[in-house]
Amino acid sequence: MGKYSESYQSYLYGLLRIASDSGFRTFVKDEADAYADKPEKECTEEGLEMIERAISFASVAHDNQKRKGAGIPYIIHCIETAAVVAGLTNDPEVISAGILHDIIEDTKYTYEDIKKDFGERVADLVGSETEEKMRDKSPESTWKIRKQKALEHFKEASSEARMIALGDKLSNIRMSVKTYDEKGDDMWLVFNQKDKSEQEWYYRSIGELLSEFSDTVYWKRYMECVDYVFGKRK
Repeated sequence: MGKYSESYQSYLYGLLRIASDSGFRTFVKDEADAYADKPEKECTEEGLEMIERAISFASVAHDNQKRKGAGIPYIIHCIETAAVVAGLTNDPEVISAGILHDIIEDTKYTYEDIKKDFGERVADLVGSETEEKMRDKSPESTWKIRKQKALEHFKEASSEARMIALGDKLSNIRMSVKTYDEKGDDMWLVFNQKDKSEQEWYYRSIGELLSEFSDTVYWKRYMECVDYVFGKRK
């Protein structure tokens, strides 16, 4: 196993245990294996304290929220995203932003709240992951516009922001695998975009934009899940 601080190693596996205990055991297997090949990395106690504060903050902010179509506590998505990010970097600010990535978009807390508690860089990373909701119109009518804007944004986003995006989208598509096994194509009926072909366009476009991580287990797993849900391209 690669050499890195015992506290950081314990923390990474702690993230995985949380996800595993909440029904993601089969989904986090590859991540656990990936850590064995991870190069030497360390995280300071101060960095670990920031990550722990981010988990506490997100737990409060997402209290009573559930994953769409699954009924799973939303905080699990935050933890799963962070577990992927932690496999790509030991930077506590980026990992913390992974935990907090949906705060501005989906809770009452703001950019300024995050900046106050975690600093400008974390707030900027979370802001980079925040989709403009266009709340004056129905989410169904704006879905394609919002996704196109998101794709354009990620073309110019930093590598750290794209790490978080990979964690976020991998978590989402893995949930889709689980739901697809249970409901088949009926799974899309609970989403704002019910057209499976449009969903496929978005997920495959994300994969192309994040191909800088194509040599990692995370990107490979992402594309495997996309092929599973939508069918392999001929």
